[in-house]
Amino acid sequence: MLAAAAIALSGCAPPLTVVFPPVVLGQRPIRPVPAFGSVWVANAADGTVQRVDPATGTTAATIRVADPQVLLAAGCAPSSEHAYATGSFGLRGCDAPSAVAAGAGAIWAVANDANAVVRVDPARNAVSGTVPLGFNAWSVAVSGDAVWVTDYVGDAVVRVDPRTLRVVARIALPSGPTELAIDGTSLWVVCSAAAMLARIDTSTNTRTATVPVGVWALAVATAGDDVWVRGGSTRTNGGLYHVDARTNTSTTVYDAGSPQGREGVGSIATTPRGVWVPGVTLDLIDPATGATIASYDVASYAVAVDGDVLWVLDVFGRLRRLRS
Repeated sequence: MLAAAAIALSGCAPPLTVVFPPVVLGQRPIRPVPAFGSVWVANAADGTVQRVDPATGTTAATIRVADPQVLLAAGCAPSSEHAYATGSFGLRGCDAPSAVAAGAGAIWAVANDANAVVRVDPARNAVSGTVPLGFNAWSVAVSGDAVWVTDYVGDAVVRVDPRTLRVVARIALPSGPTELAIDGTSLWVVCSAAAMLARIDTSTNTRTATVPVGVWALAVATAGDDVWVRGGSTRTNGGLYHVDARTNTSTTVYDAGSPQGREGVGSIATTPRGVWVPGVTLDLIDPATGATIASYDVASYAVAVDGDVLWVLDVFGRLRRLRS
């Protein structure tokens, strides 16, 4: 292992420590998910979920969960993102798996070649169950008693019982639901095509609020009564929207630069210090003022937080472990 190094920054925060060199992943990695003592990444062009050892950066397992060749043979889409209009997310139609999440004792991956979501047993590094959905899902989020999957084309979110592996509810939403975040009994769903954020009461499976956010918004994260949504495409600055969960209103929009990487795969993350927003630089945004607390020289499109460790996907599709 190489000696730890520091990443240059602007602002007044201390430097981030590079724990080990960037980890080479599969093709079209989606986002990092820290869980079960590992970091899990969906490789959307390979049909795999990659399990990475957080201590060494080595690949502990590569688990096949889907076959993207099935989608390509069916003519899912052109293979270049430049064939699509800004904000269309068109290339995501070829992703398999299109997302991965952790919860309810398992890893869950969207297998769009089979219009399904699959359960992966982290003890065996193997698929242990399949849930037929009947549609091409976008993303997945998991709580202790539910697996939530977005139907981008069908304008809905679906609830799956993780014990029975059956669909138990389908909730209609504004156009183009994509990313999700769970906080207590609230499920927040970004409806990208409608520029809206929907709130679902998970105790009743009903939509209780709809909040306007940025055009082609995507990434969402929660921190108590604060919900953060990033708007915009890779060519525009759509802003970082702060939604007050107590009033279901968007209270502030901060400048957050434009997302980077392939459209439709970005993520943000929250900590007590602020909101981590990837882009041309990896920025830490003050939630009270919108000021950039620190800006790190890491061009990136996805970030996850695990204690004092940041897991970041850079624009080259590599996984980086940074310690604050």
